Amino acid sequence: MTVIEALSDMERLATQVLAAPPELRALCWWAVAEIDRQKFARANPTLAAMREAVPDSLMAGIVADSRRGVSDPRSIASAPGAPPPPERPKGTGWHVDVGFPDRSRDFEQMDAIVAGMVGGPNEHGRRRSEARRRIAAGPSGFCEAAHRSRTGGPLVWHA
Repeated sequence: MTVIEALSDMERLATQVLAAPPELRALCWWAVAEIDRQKFARANPTLAAMREAVPDSLMAGIVADSRRGVSDPRSIASAPGAPPPPERPKGTGWHVDVGFPDRSRDFEQMDAIVAGMVGGPNEHGRRRSEARRRIAAGPSGFCEAAHRSRTGGPLVWHA
């Protein structure tokens, strides 16, 4: 009998396991439980991971505690017979308005960043002319104006 045949006919399996010696009986029940666990894990891997994370003994303890009812609140911080902590002063519930924050420093920093990258508003230096040349060149990287400035003459194509 194969494992699949045995698991498909559970009544027959149960009668054979009960007739087996005690050592073999425990092994068979463990094997059936392991097959059931693996089948459950294939069907729902997330629940299987949660089931593996918390042992059954811990879950049994939690269930037993909840069946006894709600216990009295306890804390390590409070000692028996200690005076209660003083009450905290209560506020009015209104928030103090601080107004709008001063953002001028933020704007100055952003202006400095932009000026460092592309130049300031009154800067007509080398960076701007290089940027214009790159834009005029287009994707090929060739610019007729740059050719004229280097050679002094117009662009002539030779066939």
